[in-house]
Amino acid sequence: MTIISANFTVLFAQATPMFDSTELHPVPAPLWFVQFFKVLGFVLHMLAMNIWFAGIPLILLAMIFGQQSGKRFAKRMFSQLPIIMAFGINFGIVPLLFVQTVYYKPFYTATILMAWHWFMVIPLVMIAYYSLYIAAFSVGKEKKGAQTFLAGLLASFCHLAVAYVFVNAMSLMGRPETMADLWQQGQSVAGKDAAGATYGLGINSSDPTLWLRYGTMFGLAMTTVAFWTVFDAMVLIPKRKEKTPDELQADDEYRRWAGWFAMFVAWIGGAIAIVCYFMYRGYIDLNVMLTIMSDKGRHPIFNAYPFWISVATFTPILGAIALTGAKLFRTGRFTTAILVALFQLAALATFAIARQCIQNLEIPKVHDFAENTQWEPIYTSPLVVFLVLFVIGALIISWMVRQMAIASKSAT
Repeated sequence: MTIISANFTVLFAQATPMFDSTELHPVPAPLWFVQFFKVLGFVLHMLAMNIWFAGIPLILLAMIFGQQSGKRFAKRMFSQLPIIMAFGINFGIVPLLFVQTVYYKPFYTATILMAWHWFMVIPLVMIAYYSLYIAAFSVGKEKKGAQTFLAGLLASFCHLAVAYVFVNAMSLMGRPETMADLWQQGQSVAGKDAAGATYGLGINSSDPTLWLRYGTMFGLAMTTVAFWTVFDAMVLIPKRKEKTPDELQADDEYRRWAGWFAMFVAWIGGAIAIVCYFMYRGYIDLNVMLTIMSDKGRHPIFNAYPFWISVATFTPILGAIALTGAKLFRTGRFTTAILVALFQLAALATFAIARQCIQNLEIPKVHDFAENTQWEPIYTSPLVVFLVLFVIGALIISWMVRQMAIASKSAT
């Protein structure tokens, strides 16, 4: 091992803080502001992302095995996915922005070590986007079934690959010892030290939590698809007097099918998320957590961590419970949609908060960083511009969702 590589290993494997607040400029907003919008942005991103992450595989299964209602489900979903993907990409910028604001040192280190995989996210997303447009324009047309299926299959592969890269990057951020190993492996492949440079070929595939994280996200994605299926069937398909009796009957049959399908998907997805998340919790460094909890006066913000981390174990089935309750009590269309929406939002928000708590625990000494770093007041922060644009963007997106609903009703 050369002197440079030895220094690198010591740098990332040592127990000293990864954040040295004496070398940093003031962070451009208070910690509560950064983490609040990081969690909020992640929830909004998940609402859209989950629909294509788990939705496309379900659509493809419906195209193969589904009957009339399954085919209609595939047609409606494919026609909506290009817009939903646009929302998801834009909302995804918010949590990524704040990850780089607070956790920039481990974030940039992790993504540089796996640079080639990280760069592949851009072409993969572009291919997925264009594939969804091809599927949306060809779905339901005669002699276009194979084209729709292949376009959806390609889009699904790209989305699953992008998720794998992101899970790798986020998990690698809290593994400084793995960072050193990946850098050493890169030097072995290259055959020379290259003055400490990395070749960006690393991947965190040996992390035992990797697939548990991935499985938790996929399970939650299935529950979100269940929510959207019900919302689409109950709200976006209108009951209008100008429809023929056959059309009204077909709509009612589809709503009944959507309710049963969504409940089945929600229970399966919720079970997957609970099992994977429960197993993942076993890898959390309990010694770090207990150290933080023991100093309640100095770290009051961390006192609620065990609560959120524990509660998030069971919230993935909230949507399934809401759907089952709606079936048992035979609630109306809009009551069912609102009930399921609220329960699903609660499940995603709880998971996002727990994920933030775990991230703070996994990234070494983040509590010291939060206490010792100089934070700018919010009224002097350049992030005020972000806040203004965020509100304007939210209003524009609300208008776009309304236009999508109007267009969906007109098409129906």
